[in-house]
Amino acid sequence: MERRTALLGLIALLGAGAEGCVVHDRSVVRQRRRVRRRTRRRTRRRVRRRAAVRSIHGRNVLVVPVDMSAGWELAVASRVVVVHEVRPTSIIVSDASGGGQEEIEIVREDTAENLVEEQGTAIAENDTTTPYREVEEEVDEVDDEASA
Repeated sequence: MERRTALLGLIALLGAGAEGCVVHDRSVVRQRRRVRRRTRRRTRRRVRRRAAVRSIHGRNVLVVPVDMSAGWELAVASRVVVVHEVRPTSIIVSDASGGGQEEIEIVREDTAENLVEEQGTAIAENDTTTPYREVEEEVDEVDDEASA
């Protein structure tokens, strides 16, 4: 009698578990699957360096790298400016956000702070006049695919 009770209990458990299962035909139901790929993409970015402000004989001047040229971006305090013209003792800059131009006095000196290259703004592929660096960046791409 114990064997019969155990067998009936086992059959009842298997039957109760199978009631909630629904079998789908894979040809009818198509699942959407997300595929993540990590790819490397080459982008062209402006050269950006940090510029410090130094007081010389009571006047504030920017300390910029020796090899700076027009087209570079300088991070000055809390803003980013684009260099339009380089003169021996001053530079003509404008805000990266499209502000007006201004002339700023400079001192050319390579320091540990301004030799570190930062990530500049991306430039267009057809821009041939702006100095740039080609940078490889890792980008996560997410594709939604239908799997069979």
